[in-house]
Amino acid sequence: MTPNTRTERLRRLRLGNLRRLFRHRYGPVLPDDDAGRADLYELLLPISIGPHAGIKMPKAIEVWAPWMKQDEAGALIDQINRTPIWEHKPSGAELGRRLRLTNAERQWFKLWTIRPHNMGKEELAAQRRTKDRERKRRQRRQRGGSSRIAYLAQSKSRQKPWEKQGISRRTWYRRQSQIGTGLGTGPSALKLIKAEDVLVPLEKLRVRKERAMGDVTRDRARKAEEPEKQRDRR
Repeated sequence: MTPNTRTERLRRLRLGNLRRLFRHRYGPVLPDDDAGRADLYELLLPISIGPHAGIKMPKAIEVWAPWMKQDEAGALIDQINRTPIWEHKPSGAELGRRLRLTNAERQWFKLWTIRPHNMGKEELAAQRRTKDRERKRRQRRQRGGSSRIAYLAQSKSRQKPWEKQGISRRTWYRRQSQIGTGLGTGPSALKLIKAEDVLVPLEKLRVRKERAMGDVTRDRARKAEEPEKQRDRR
């Protein structure tokens, strides 16, 4: 398999997520029990569809399950090799259910290829929207922007200075625009970048006029020839 394909990148991300999760739960070695064997099986699945799987699977067993005997390790590898290829790539939701992954673990260790078993699609979508809003808010503050509360506190619409003067809002803005404060709410002003008259040489005007007259003459001649062609066809 080509290492630069999207499938290979996803496989590597999934494998990295599993390693991070198991180190958090167990440390450097999986436990010698049913849970440890089940998690070892999940760890070997992405390794089995990668390059040099025949070499890397026994190495992974030696690292993560040094307590496993050679015959048991060989049987586990044979089981994985006989497994249909589509079962080597479980969905994020299925894998999260089998691992009982919580949303707290997923967020803390950034296990983005595995879906938490305790949250649905709608809850995850709402969580993504909330995080996106928070990220954009932080970016605005880093650029020097004010928060929504600060903006509203300084807003003229919130302060309503026209009420203190006993006039309407429209009248207040019109007066502000007349005194040049720039607080009016009318259309944007048009600012011309460059405005100047350029004289066209008489020679260019003469050439343009001759071209235009030539086009008119040709059109008239073509229209005059059309009736004669129609009579000849008859």
